Amino acid sequence: EARSLVAEALSMERGSGAEAWVRINTGSRGLDDLKAIASIGALTGVFVPKATPASLGEALSAVGGARVCALVESALGALQMAAMTGLDGVSQLALGEVDLVADLAMSPSPDGRELWPIRLDAVVASAAHGCSPPVGPVWVDIRDLEGLASSTEALRRAGFGARQAIHPTQVSIINEAMSPTREDLERAAHLLELAEQAGGGACVDD
Repeated sequence: EARSLVAEALSMERGSGAEAWVRINTGSRGLDDLKAIASIGALTGVFVPKATPASLGEALSAVGGARVCALVESALGALQMAAMTGLDGVSQLALGEVDLVADLAMSPSPDGRELWPIRLDAVVASAAHGCSPPVGPVWVDIRDLEGLASSTEALRRAGFGARQAIHPTQVSIINEAMSPTREDLERAAHLLELAEQAGGGACVDD
C-alpha cells in the first residue's frame, strides 16, 4: 500500500524546479520498492539507507535513470564514503546520524562536535569525486528552531549543500540558512563586474 501511495504521489504535479526523492527500504524490500517506482518519470532520485558499496551496487542496477543518494548510517558506511562517491551513478551522500551514533555507541555533545570529523570526511569524499555537496543530518528537536538555524548555517559553511527535515516547520529555516544572503549576492555581482572591467586579466578588490 505504501508503494502504491508513493507512486501516486510521484504522478502529481509539483512546483517548478521541485525534485521528487524517495527513501527506499534496505535489502530486498528496497529492491522491490525500486521496481515499483523506477519507471516513473517524475522520480528524481532515491535515498538508499544503510548504504555501503555492496548495497549500492544492487540499487544502481535497478534504479534506471534516477539519481542515487547514499545514506550513511553505519560505521562501515562512514569508512567507505570515498568508495561510494566513486561509484558511477551515486550523485551524493547524506548523513543519517541517529543510526550512525547508535552504531558507534556515541553520546554526542549538543553541538555535535564528536561528529564533525565524519561530516568533513563526507564533504571531502564528495568533492574529490565530483558529487553534489552532501546532505546534512536531521535536527531531532523540532521545537528548537533557533538551534536548527545555527546548526544548518554551520553545515553550509563546512560545505554541505542541503539538509534533511523531519517536520514542516523546519523547511523554511533550512532553505534560508542554505541560501545565499543578499550581501553574498551583491558581493558576487561586484566581483563579476570587476572581472569584466579587467578584461580577463587580474583585478584588485577592496
